Amino acid sequence: MTTIQFVAYPTQWIPDPLKLSNIADALQLLGWRPFFNSTLLAVCAILGQTVFGMMAAFAIALLRFRFRQGLLLVYIQRAARAAST
Repeated sequence: MTTIQFVAYPTQWIPDPLKLSNIADALQLLGWRPFFNSTLLAVCAILGQTVFGMMAAFAIALLRFRFRQGLLLVYIQRAARAAST
């Protein structure tokens, strides 16, 4: 990616031309640590969301508590809104 492509407006998210050597250059310049950190953070976030989502689903599905139906309705509305965006 050239400097002109880097500072172009509007931002070009996929470089033209797309070259795999860009990844090799980034690895050579930065090393593996930033890529490992990003991957570790993404995996931990996904696992955390999954575990807490399963616990919330269990609570809403099986346990009886006040405002359970309202909580379920709010959750479904937010999920539908996020999916439509």
